[in-house]
Amino acid sequence: MLKNRIKALLAQHSLDIPDVSDLYGKKGLQWLKGTKLPEPDGKLLNEDLELLLVLNERIATAESLISELSEGDEAVDWLFSLPGIGKFLSVLIRYEVDNIERFSSAKKFTGYTGLVPSTYASGERMVHGRLTKRGNKWLRWAFIEAVTPAIRKSAMLRRYYDKIKARRGCKDARAATARKLAELAWTVWTEKRLFTESGKKRFRRTKSFSRTPVALINSWA
Repeated sequence: MLKNRIKALLAQHSLDIPDVSDLYGKKGLQWLKGTKLPEPDGKLLNEDLELLLVLNERIATAESLISELSEGDEAVDWLFSLPGIGKFLSVLIRYEVDNIERFSSAKKFTGYTGLVPSTYASGERMVHGRLTKRGNKWLRWAFIEAVTPAIRKSAMLRRYYDKIKARRGCKDARAATARKLAELAWTVWTEKRLFTESGKKRFRRTKSFSRTPVALINSWA
């Protein structure tokens, strides 16, 4: 948002932006600092640049901490192999869960995340409603956040998402795909395996706990 605001200020004054690979890299920032705009835009630009430097320092500190926490941690590697789960989310999930053996099944794990629909009885019917939103809010946020990049990267997850979307809309499709990602996270972690996608529709399980990548695609029915 801050970078977009800086670009908007520059566009208002029709400035010729230098041909650099990254306007906010070393050369780009040097040019921005030397740019003079009429007031009050000049003051706004300087304040935005100062704030950008502070944010870059905070980001660098956070990335350093993430690298430190993930170093040598196999659980982070297994989670990181999932589509949509980047380094930050893999570390977040790993430390919010702590010990995956607390959950004896994927169903119990997704229940802990709150990514399961609430249910209530109406006469002889069982009605499924919105997400319960009980359990760990950060895990729920992480898996929902991972849906967009996951369906871009994984053709299988994309088909699953589109299937739910056609029946129940975008919101339900996002929640269902987040729940599927949580199930996959439980599987790769408990079986100590990396995730790879294949054309098959079911998990291929073996007795070996080697870290050799194997197909870990659940039943999408």
